Amino acid sequence: MNPDEYKSYAGFYDRLLTPLLRQLRVDIRTFINYRGYRNVIDICCGTGDQLQMLERDGLHLVGIDSSSAMLERARNRCSDTVTFYRLDAAQMHPPAEPFDCALLVFSLHEKHATIRNQIFHNARRMVKQGGALIIADYSGAVEGTAASIIGRLLLPIIERCAGTTHYHNYTDWMKNGALEGFFDRHRQPVDIISRPYTGTVLCAAVTVNDTSEAQNRQFALLHQSLQAQTIP
Repeated sequence: MNPDEYKSYAGFYDRLLTPLLRQLRVDIRTFINYRGYRNVIDICCGTGDQLQMLERDGLHLVGIDSSSAMLERARNRCSDTVTFYRLDAAQMHPPAEPFDCALLVFSLHEKHATIRNQIFHNARRMVKQGGALIIADYSGAVEGTAASIIGRLLLPIIERCAGTTHYHNYTDWMKNGALEGFFDRHRQPVDIISRPYTGTVLCAAVTVNDTSEAQNRQFALLHQSLQAQTIP
């Protein structure tokens, strides 16, 4: 979906999704305050609902989005203490002063796999060592009647309404293990914040630690090398 195409969705997003996502927003706010993060960036911030909630806590807040329509609503919703930029998350560069925490909320499932990976790596680079990247998106662990109704019936209908490309990327996301599969492919240990909406959504925090990441990559390469040596 091109940035300008969000113009027709901004109002719908506010009217329908903002009330539905309130509990998730509260969970994220609670985690940020518990960890004592003061500088937070919301990547793909949409209409700014999460930032509006966080600004009550006196944090230094930045929101970025590729859609001018979404940003217009976000600026109207938040006070002047929140800074907004129109940026493509797949092309953003690390800041001079990294943030304590970055947010990616329902920002990955709608993107092509290549773009997802780029956004994820860019988002990690926005966070200082020891900080957290909070990601919330659809979960693949759908169990129980209520979760099945939401995850297998309702959500596909909502995602299909967002357009053909959006729906194709959503189905690819779900087929590849959703957020749990994404974390596994990127070898990311996480702290689970919550599993709202009968478990159809996973909200988790990735602690940014480049030393640990480098050690994991070295271990993976060593494991591959040992496997190659044992093949007859």
